[in-house]
Amino acid sequence: MICLIQLDNKKIIPFLVNFLTGKPKIRRKAIKALGKIGTIDEVLPLLDVLQKYPEHTAETIIALGKIGDQRVLETLEPFLQNEYPKIKMIAHKAMLQIQERIKCLRGS
Repeated sequence: MICLIQLDNKKIIPFLVNFLTGKPKIRRKAIKALGKIGTIDEVLPLLDVLQKYPEHTAETIIALGKIGDQRVLETLEPFLQNEYPKIKMIAHKAMLQIQERIKCLRGS
């Protein structure tokens, strides 16, 4: 999996999306890889992971923040009230990353 990430090849994205339903260790690596090379097309599969696999909440939120699609801001907002401080912090950082990307795209 690490070798695939290092290739930075968009052709592997469909394979990574398929790994999101695999074993937990493989799913975790696929989430992280999608955070590095994914596009807004991978947001919906990652949102699905966020809903189905709470054990991957932190890395999924990080990946969504790195992708930077503003459509996920509303989904991430409740995580700011999460009972776990780490999840709150990660959600806050992801939302800031997305807002910064929006500003850059708007040119402000």
